[in-house]
Amino acid sequence: MNRQPAITPGQTERRAMSTVSPQRPMMSRSGPPPRGVPSGSGFASTIDPIRVLRRHAGWIIVAAFLGTIIGVVAHVLLLRYYPLYASEAVFELQPGVSDSREVGTREIGSDQLAARLANTEAVLLTDPTILRSAVRHPDVRQTVWYRQFVRPSETGGETFIIDDAVDDLQETLSASVIRGTNFFRLTWRYHHAADVPVVLNSVASAYLERRREVNQAEFLQNIELFQSKLNETNRRLDALDQEIRSFIRDRGITSLTDPRYSQASIAAEQLTQEIGSTTSQLNIAQGMLMQTQAKLVGTIEPTQEDIQDAEYDPQISTILQTITNIKTELRTLNDRFHSQDNRVLAMESRLRATENELESKMTEVLRRNLEARHKRLTDQIENMRDNLEMLHAEAEAKDAVLRELAADQAQYQALEARRARYEAQRESDMMLIREIDLIRARVDAARVRLAQEAQLPREVAFPQMKFIVPLGTLLVVGLTVGLIFLREMTDQRIKRASDLSVVPSARVLGVIPELEEDPTNSAAAELVVCKHPRSVLAESYRQATTTVLQATERSGHQTILVLAGLPGSGTTTTVTNIAASLAATGKSVLVVDANFRRSKLANAMGVPSDGIGLGDLLVGEANVDEAISKSEFGVDVISAGTPGNRVFERFNNGLFENIIAELRAKYDVVLFDSPPAVVAGDAMVLANRVDAAMLVVRANQEQRGLVARLINQLADARCEGLGILLNRPRRTAGGYFKKNFEAMASYSAKS
Repeated sequence: MNRQPAITPGQTERRAMSTVSPQRPMMSRSGPPPRGVPSGSGFASTIDPIRVLRRHAGWIIVAAFLGTIIGVVAHVLLLRYYPLYASEAVFELQPGVSDSREVGTREIGSDQLAARLANTEAVLLTDPTILRSAVRHPDVRQTVWYRQFVRPSETGGETFIIDDAVDDLQETLSASVIRGTNFFRLTWRYHHAADVPVVLNSVASAYLERRREVNQAEFLQNIELFQSKLNETNRRLDALDQEIRSFIRDRGITSLTDPRYSQASIAAEQLTQEIGSTTSQLNIAQGMLMQTQAKLVGTIEPTQEDIQDAEYDPQISTILQTITNIKTELRTLNDRFHSQDNRVLAMESRLRATENELESKMTEVLRRNLEARHKRLTDQIENMRDNLEMLHAEAEAKDAVLRELAADQAQYQALEARRARYEAQRESDMMLIREIDLIRARVDAARVRLAQEAQLPREVAFPQMKFIVPLGTLLVVGLTVGLIFLREMTDQRIKRASDLSVVPSARVLGVIPELEEDPTNSAAAELVVCKHPRSVLAESYRQATTTVLQATERSGHQTILVLAGLPGSGTTTTVTNIAASLAATGKSVLVVDANFRRSKLANAMGVPSDGIGLGDLLVGEANVDEAISKSEFGVDVISAGTPGNRVFERFNNGLFENIIAELRAKYDVVLFDSPPAVVAGDAMVLANRVDAAMLVVRANQEQRGLVARLINQLADARCEGLGILLNRPRRTAGGYFKKNFEAMASYSAKS
């Protein structure tokens, strides 16, 4: 007979409630991510770059070797069939002359300014107008480069396609700034070394000639501009002189004094100061009045200063002196008599009564003082407001006099100021015109000079071994790494615990490593908790069991369904090991083989698989006690039953619920092994009969979409989803689990 543990009243009530099988929620669809799994989604949460690179290190090394060979071959071929020779013409950016009296040129203000100006000139170097002038140079016509743009004409001669030549130069010429200097350069590369300096020097000559023309045009435009401004200033100055004369004659302002020093101005200033002082005093009094009102209504507690003022009241002083005397007498009595003596108690009672009287009297005096202060402040504020009103009226009268006095003086001064500005502007325009003429006459006024002509190149500029070979290696390695990561990104299989972080509502209960990656070399995964208790697999199952146990005890669950999506996920192995771990904690555990299609649980537990089992219970040919078999591992087993009675449609009848209720009364935990949910609908039928369900996911086999669909189906079922057990993730020894597994094995070996 099966062992039946003592059942407490609380357990009886819990099991009775469990037989009703209420609707239970699935895994929470919100909240923090699973422990040990990074939060978020997308590439960062599903792909570990270090792990991927380690796993494909061999391919990356082969790609690097192949890229080096490709780089060497490419260098040889380019050197033979596509060599390029380069040269450069260097220009110096000069600050020019800002003053005709300067002996030498100035320095350019800053490195940023020099770089900006040089970049501007570098862009002008490749202007199509300059390039058109350069390609017409007689020396350029003798080059090989020039001949490639010559085409036979319809008249029997030859025609130079200048637009094609200019387009080619715009694409191949390179203008750049030499960092940290005032120099910029023009670089060109071509297959014939002799053509390079000829074309570059022709472009440089055309650029400098164009620069001189632009400078001269700018000087002429500036002279015309300043001359026009000078004429306009003279016209305005003549008109203003006429206006001033008319104003003096019409207003008679020749005897006006400065209104700032008049008696009216001094009186107005004094009034302003008095208004400011009175306003400040009024604001202070209003603030004090608001505080007093708040203290009266109890919004603000009286300050220490208020309390001290109240203590000066004769009545308060008398009460305080009385309290002091009582306390002195009380100390004397305490020294002479016991604390429960009637005289001591009477004196203490007197002290409390006096203190209560003090508190009541203090409140009365405080309110009386605050009301008196409120009346005093109200009167002061009213007087200040009347005084301010009189001061404002007097100030307005003074201001009217001052405005009338100052109006004419201000208008006259404004006219004089305008005339002074026009005269200064006229003098400035005349000086600028003279400066421009003198600067234009100086030789060193040019902003750009040719510092170095292009020379005949002596070495090939392209290709170079130090660039081509590393580039070939980098390209092949980069392509290989890109393909590796593209494959990782498009692979939707669950391979690691982090892949479950992007599946909605997924909660990881544990990770069970691949048997071959266990450092303890376990022989088999079934019942590894009992047969190899010191192995990493056994410890992993024990950790997962702890998580399951916490969830079931918190919710009072007894019946747990273990299901998977696809065949071969490891539900039977999971059931055997979790059952053994639960039994080791002292719980009575029963495992039930509900997989009528491929029954394996009984054989895994070492009991007959074709005897009386669940199928026989469902057809009513046996009772529960007859179907239970004892295993040598401390776990009871109900097999699938005789083959003829394994009818999975009977999971839907009421008899199955009665069987589950009877099993709840006999055992602390009942584990059901079910067929894969994708190939059989039994699993979801069972999910509506049990308290909780645990999903086993086989790594590198099941897709994220399948796992998400199973979670959603379990969410609609009556049971509570405990979470996901990730089974057999491969290559964990080369990733982050390696050190954990080695630490488990090492610690178990030393214990």
